[in-house]
Amino acid sequence: MTVRTPPIVLRASVAILAVSCAFGHLCMAQATAALLRAQIIYGSEERFLSESDESTRPPGRGPVSFDKVQHVTFGFLFTVGAQYALVDKADLSNKSALPLSIAGAALVGIGKEYYDWRYRPKREFSRTDLLADSIGILLAAGFILI
Repeated sequence: MTVRTPPIVLRASVAILAVSCAFGHLCMAQATAALLRAQIIYGSEERFLSESDESTRPPGRGPVSFDKVQHVTFGFLFTVGAQYALVDKADLSNKSALPLSIAGAALVGIGKEYYDWRYRPKREFSRTDLLADSIGILLAAGFILI
């Protein structure tokens, strides 16, 4: 039995996650990401799956896996954190620091996938993880440019 979560709770969770990420409160961001994961996986599955699709999806898996939420969150937080360090600590302008922040986050994401593929047994280079990293990086770039 799936418990439906009111949409206001989901919207509030997204808002708290965005504010937490924006101000660098990592613990609050991680807790909110965990809450969002529970909402996505357990609370709103009916919106994404038809009756016929439920039999083909592995049990306990929602439309978005927690791993992808972690990758989006990482891409966002790393880019915003690098931007802060470059602008406030290295005295670069916003415009000149942004490409470095984006490149740094992208290189770390690619390096992590290479490490998984090369050195971890039964793991592979995941393009969907890189896509999730890219989404987080693009969200951060949009946030920085606002």
